[in-house]
Amino acid sequence: MAARADDVEVDVTRKLEQYVSRILDLSQGNKAIYFAISQNESSGWKVKTKGFKLSNDVLYDILKNGQVTLLRFSTIQNEVKESCIDFGGSDWREVEKGLRRLYSRNREYVKDYGFGICYLVYGFLIWRESPISGKGIWVKSPLLVAEADLEKKVDRRRGHIVYKLSLASPFRINESLVEALRFQYDLDLVEELSEGDEAGLAELEELYDLEGALEKVEKHVSEMGWKVEREAWVAGLYFGNVGIYHDAKRLLESGKLAESPIIRAICLE
Repeated sequence: MAARADDVEVDVTRKLEQYVSRILDLSQGNKAIYFAISQNESSGWKVKTKGFKLSNDVLYDILKNGQVTLLRFSTIQNEVKESCIDFGGSDWREVEKGLRRLYSRNREYVKDYGFGICYLVYGFLIWRESPISGKGIWVKSPLLVAEADLEKKVDRRRGHIVYKLSLASPFRINESLVEALRFQYDLDLVEELSEGDEAGLAELEELYDLEGALEKVEKHVSEMGWKVEREAWVAGLYFGNVGIYHDAKRLLESGKLAESPIIRAICLE
């Protein structure tokens, strides 16, 4: 009978581990991990989400002033008056169209779910997917992310439309990427960066904090043939399940999840 009870406990634990692992999507469908992909690390990047690369001084300006103007254009003269977006050869009208879509989607998420999908990104990890876990493609993943408020205003006096970006939270490490690296390489990025103080990674508010975090990542991953790119982007990213995943993981590790009679009954059906 004791052996049978042990088998039941193993079965419950295994099913709970499978359930918790599925809460957070670690597949190529998660654009917070697979922001861009390439067959090699130097060219041919395919960006998989709506995002806009920003000029180099944006990060300093937004940390100092709390807000930047992403784009200001004249509806009368049909021309750009001010922008910190790197158009990269694209027509500014197409960029504005994409920015308008991101603005609308972000508003929908805030209204329907209580959280936004607009994020300011600083720093990207260029790493190779494990051949065991995936196809071995190269991946460009956001490293440091901060929730951002995207505003669209109409300046009727001048005939301008203005998009402004402000920080809604401090920067933090991309937790989806952290879990992907744990799963694929058993690499704990948080442990490497925090040096025993995980709270220090929760809120990165100064430029030297951000640079310090990127330098630590760079130092650690260089031996794996990976690298860090210092770019700032505004992009649509989804982190809605991250909090639920961590709560469920803590309950699983503490044993409280397996103690619930309802959970046990479901697992043993």
